[in-house]
Amino acid sequence: MKKLTTLLSLFVLLTAFTCENESLEGDFSTETSEGSFSVDFDGQTYFADIVGAIIIENSMNITASRGSQQELITITLMETTAGTYDIGVTDQATMLVNGAAYNSASGSSDTWVAVTDFMTPQGTITISEINESDMTMSGTFSFTAHSVTGEPKEFTNGVFTNIPYEDSLDSIPTENTFFAKVDGEEFVEDVVFGNAISLAGFNSIGISATKNSAETIGFSLDASITEGTYNFVSIASSPSDTIGLYNASTTETYTANGTITITTHDVANKRIVATFEFTAEPATGGGATGTHEITEGAFDIVYQ
Repeated sequence: MKKLTTLLSLFVLLTAFTCENESLEGDFSTETSEGSFSVDFDGQTYFADIVGAIIIENSMNITASRGSQQELITITLMETTAGTYDIGVTDQATMLVNGAAYNSASGSSDTWVAVTDFMTPQGTITISEINESDMTMSGTFSFTAHSVTGEPKEFTNGVFTNIPYEDSLDSIPTENTFFAKVDGEEFVEDVVFGNAISLAGFNSIGISATKNSAETIGFSLDASITEGTYNFVSIASSPSDTIGLYNASTTETYTANGTITITTHDVANKRIVATFEFTAEPATGGGATGTHEITEGAFDIVYQ
C-alpha cells in the first residue's frame, strides 16, 4: 500500500507537468514536421503527433502525444542542462525525482511509471543539445516503466530531435484559484493545476498547488467524486481513495489527516470546487518530523 501511495503522488506530479504543457500547447507544442519524437515498445514504434517541452527553474519536462485519445509519454527531470541522467532516481542536488510515465489513452486504465524505490535507475536520458537561439532540444532515452502491480514495460531506442521548448509559465491560464494557510501563514502558490489520471483501472483527478518548485499541497480524488465531505486516507489501498499530501520542502513529505468538502463537480466541463482542512502528518519514510496545520483551504479548478 505504501508503494501505491508513492506511485499515486509521483504520477500526480508527472501528469501535472503534462497539464502545464497541454495548456501551453498552442504556443510551443508542435506537429512532428517541426520536431520529432519516437520510441519503441510493445513491438512497435511510437511516433508522436505533438511534442513539446518546458524548462523552468530547476526542472525540465518533455511531453509527447499521439492520436485522438491523447496517448502520452512524459519525462520529467530535475535538470536544466545538456547531459546524461538516470531515470527513476532522486536527484541529489534538488532531492526531487527524475521520472517518466506512460498512459495509453486519456481515461484508460493503462498507466506505467518509471520508478521503483527512488534509488534504482530505471533507464537513462541524454540531452545532447539545448539550442537556446532556436529554443529547441534533442536527445535519446530508454527506460523500464511499471504498472501499479509491478508489471514492467520496456521503452527503447527513444529519440527526440529539435523539439521546441518554452522557458516560462507566463501563458498558463490563470482561471484556476487556490487558497490555503500553513500554520496560519498564507500559502502563496506559483502555479496550480488539475489533471485527470488513469491508474490500475481506476480514474482519478490530481490537483496540485506548488510554491518555489518545492513546497506543494496536492490531492488525488476519485474521478466520479460527488458533492459531499470526505475523509483523507493516510495510506491508499486503491487509486480512487481520497488522498491529501503536503511537501514542506524537497525532503519533507506529509499525508493529510482531515477532510475535503466537494461543493461542485461538473464532470462535463471538468470543473471541481472544494474546501479542505487537515493536519499534515509525517509520511512513512518521507523525511518529515512534527506536524503542520493546513487551514482555510479552498480551490476552484478546471482540470485537463
